[in-house]
Amino acid sequence: KPFPRQGEGLFCLRSAFLGCREDVLTSLPAPQERLYSRSSMTDHTTPATGQPADQRTASRDEACMRLALELAKAGAGRVSPNPLVGCVVTNAAGEVIGRGAHLKNGEAHAEPNAIRDAEAGGHDLRGGNIYVTLEPHSHVSRTPPCCDLIIEKQFARCVVAMLDPNPNVSGEGVRRMQAAGVRV
Repeated sequence: KPFPRQGEGLFCLRSAFLGCREDVLTSLPAPQERLYSRSSMTDHTTPATGQPADQRTASRDEACMRLALELAKAGAGRVSPNPLVGCVVTNAAGEVIGRGAHLKNGEAHAEPNAIRDAEAGGHDLRGGNIYVTLEPHSHVSRTPPCCDLIIEKQFARCVVAMLDPNPNVSGEGVRRMQAAGVRV
């Protein structure tokens, strides 16, 4: 078990401000599929909360990305010259089912570690979301391209905190995922 599970003391970044544990993720509503244009977003609310659907999704996205940023710290001092990267996987209902980080230079990146964590729990990844602090790489290096793994596992959506400034990637991972039908 490389990463703590809910209730094992992992605190999200939000805990410093709200005094809450990582279980805030499980209390957030699941993301809703957008059935209308962004321009008409304010006219539509979800019956459960009365909040616009994009606010509910944005809250979950923010919480998952904050968790991914926290997970990235696990590679501190061991991944150089690569950046710290964390990853969170949710199922189609929006529940966190996998966590990962790039833990050592030359070894598996955050995405395969989070996917492996989710699959070890017997979870179906198809139609789920993956949250990554850095754009999944698209070139063959010491590890296979992470964008290809995301496509292979049939994620519906990939939320990326930033594009990779490496000229070997720099938007190519996003383009390949989008071309394969993954919303980025």
